[in-house]
Amino acid sequence: MEGDGDNLHDSIDVTKLATRQLPVMGAITRPPEKRTEDDIDTIMKALEYAPVFLPLPPTVRRQLCASLNALEKKTDEVVVKQGAELDFYYVMQGVVKEEAEEAEPTEDSSEEAAPVKETSHSAGDSFGVPLMEGSATEDRMISEATFVSATPCTLLWLNRDEVLRIAHPNKESTRRVEDSNGDLVAITTYRAVGKDTYQQVAVRASPTKMQDYLLSDDGGPQYTEDFLLTLPVFMKESEDLMEFLTNCIPEHADRVSSILSIWLRTQSEDFRERPGLRQGLEYITQALESCPATPNTRFLQAVAKRLLNDDMDSLSIYSTVSKSMSITSMCSHESNDTLDEDNISCLMMNGSIPESTISPSVLSAGPMSVASTPLPSQTPAITQQNSVIDSIGSSTSLFKSQPANGGHRKSGRFRRKSPTPRVSGDKIPLRIFNAEGLYRFVAITDDLSCSAVLQLALKAFSVDKPAEQYTLVNVSVAPPDIVKQRNIQPQLTKLSQYQKSSSRIYLKDTTISGHVTTEETTQEMIRHAEISLHTIDLKELARHITMSDFKVFKLITPTDYITDAFEMPLSLSSENRMQNASDLVNTQMMWVVHEVCMEPDVSRRSQLIRLFIELAIMLRRVRNFNAMLAIISGLSYSAVSRLRRSWEKVPRKYVTSLEQMQQILDPSRNMANYRDLLSGENMRPPFIPFFPIIKKDLTFLHLGNKTKVDGLVNIDKLRMVATEVRKVIECTSRSYTGNDMLSGLPVVGSHLVADNAEASTMKKAHQYLMAGHAVSFYVKVFENLDKDEKTLMEMSRDLEPEGSGGGAAMRSESSTQMFSTRANTMRRGQYSLRKAFNKYIK
Repeated sequence: MEGDGDNLHDSIDVTKLATRQLPVMGAITRPPEKRTEDDIDTIMKALEYAPVFLPLPPTVRRQLCASLNALEKKTDEVVVKQGAELDFYYVMQGVVKEEAEEAEPTEDSSEEAAPVKETSHSAGDSFGVPLMEGSATEDRMISEATFVSATPCTLLWLNRDEVLRIAHPNKESTRRVEDSNGDLVAITTYRAVGKDTYQQVAVRASPTKMQDYLLSDDGGPQYTEDFLLTLPVFMKESEDLMEFLTNCIPEHADRVSSILSIWLRTQSEDFRERPGLRQGLEYITQALESCPATPNTRFLQAVAKRLLNDDMDSLSIYSTVSKSMSITSMCSHESNDTLDEDNISCLMMNGSIPESTISPSVLSAGPMSVASTPLPSQTPAITQQNSVIDSIGSSTSLFKSQPANGGHRKSGRFRRKSPTPRVSGDKIPLRIFNAEGLYRFVAITDDLSCSAVLQLALKAFSVDKPAEQYTLVNVSVAPPDIVKQRNIQPQLTKLSQYQKSSSRIYLKDTTISGHVTTEETTQEMIRHAEISLHTIDLKELARHITMSDFKVFKLITPTDYITDAFEMPLSLSSENRMQNASDLVNTQMMWVVHEVCMEPDVSRRSQLIRLFIELAIMLRRVRNFNAMLAIISGLSYSAVSRLRRSWEKVPRKYVTSLEQMQQILDPSRNMANYRDLLSGENMRPPFIPFFPIIKKDLTFLHLGNKTKVDGLVNIDKLRMVATEVRKVIECTSRSYTGNDMLSGLPVVGSHLVADNAEASTMKKAHQYLMAGHAVSFYVKVFENLDKDEKTLMEMSRDLEPEGSGGGAAMRSESSTQMFSTRANTMRRGQYSLRKAFNKYIK
């Protein structure tokens, strides 16, 4: 029987791997000799992430998909009899039982026969001849049990001889490479490396032989990049590779320069954190000075010079810019003899090299694209009737990404337009009030003293009295009715820090005693100081969350993903980077649960649910899938989903939108809906993927494939892992810009103005500034929430007790009192955090 790692796939629901409504059924039931290329593509997409097919190389999967036969079985129909020869079987639909016939007792047997064990195989399981390389056998496999269909079944079947021919290459296509002592050091196989190009490609090798393949083309396409990316897996110290490259000079100087250029491009962080690599790079660049100059050697020397001079910022720019260039673009400069220090400076400072200095081969190489590795697209059609997504998006499917700057139809809450102001200066608008409650804006910088700002304020209010008669005061409020008024010292700078929701700056006449605020003004300030999800700007919140999440993902290095997936020891910095990304989902999910369960009023609670759905839609549009799915998970959390009275008050169109987004989390076919979303033709970086899926995929690739086979490193496994990591890194290869954000959402610098800016411009910029302050304060408080799941569930039950008709009955007095006690305790902790935060920013 095939050991395809059932324990690894318990969490994968593949019961909906295919239905008769999907195009795949038409392609599968067509005889292999009549299948078209489109039919084969359809079958490949349907089976690409099936556990038994995933570890296989793409070329092998394609040949199998072209040869598989469909087998229909009714209930209780025999598939394979006990004692018959086994072929390969894969269950598409239904359930197949494996029944071993009980052996007849003999006269000599004194013990009772063991009970017969029944095993079932459901959709996504396979049995019979194994597909994994290394499990092949030339002997016929005899079935030790009878396989019977427990339900109507659709199976894929392939003759054993065809399996051996396709999945297990014979000796003519597989070659053994031995060293001078006759020891096996590598195994190569004949594979397609292009559309019509085939060559012997290394599939297993010893670490020493893998280094040798760096100096030739026998490793296969992208071998150098895969080797460097997975280096920690098979080589204990990276410095050993640097020593090997050093010994290859001067004979392979040009090739060594190409390898190091790729290393710097893809993993510049290795050189930041390992002084030994920098020392080796310095030695190699010195050795290259005595070698004939080539474009590759000059290119490396220019980059290395900046690295060794501690110009790490330039190296980061080089790494970021060059990630959009293919390996050929970086290392193929045969016809270019002018790629020198000036051109590398142009690359680092401007993000490009003049086309006049680049060879035609470089210009035609084209950028790397995440779409080069297709993901499954067999996603059921999803309707969007009467949903909020219809209101704020286009009429295309939810699972097709909208263009980054595409126009969106808005309705309801989203009809309010807030055009982003043109950034026309570098000064911050400061709002100053007078005793009459009027206000004026002045443009300041952080280094401007209070006395200088006072002069601007007097001019803005057209005051012709001496400046010595006036002063600037900071008035702040705190619940319930606390008002504090402090004079701002003349020499103080950074007056913008006093602009908060709970405070104002006033121009005060020192000849008049008392407070500058009235009772009405105080109450207005107290109302503005109450910051909650009901009062903050959701677009600004979506921007804040997205930029914060993007920063966390951007910091993760390729080496972090590799070492984490292979369960290798992580450095403290790497562990922190991975842990920060893991914590994002839990923090954001529990934030949703906490907010909903903390609200005792059912109407405001239903409004919170609606606001979270709107926020999830906004995050979907800015392609922050990690936060979007975290919020959806929070709304699906049992403590929230059980609140029926609250959900009944949520408008149906919002519920419909949530149901559509929840389908992205459908686990069937290994999260095919989510993968199809990311493989959409309009999906381009930057976007933030769902981190738990990243970890699951990498862990599955690691545990589902052996790192070493017969003492040799499994290069095919390293290729698959490296490809997956590259796809993840590609997501953050470009930074967010204004065009990537929601229409009307402020971009960096929207709060800045010029000296001569009009009052309307000042006001708009100030609104953006205050909205950002409010969101930052709100997020700061809720990042430190109590995430006790048990307490939140108890509060949910207090809000709507069990057995009360779905929460329709009123709570008892004791239940209400209990909830108030828990809620007040959590609010006191929340208020203490706000108080501490206000103290911090003051």
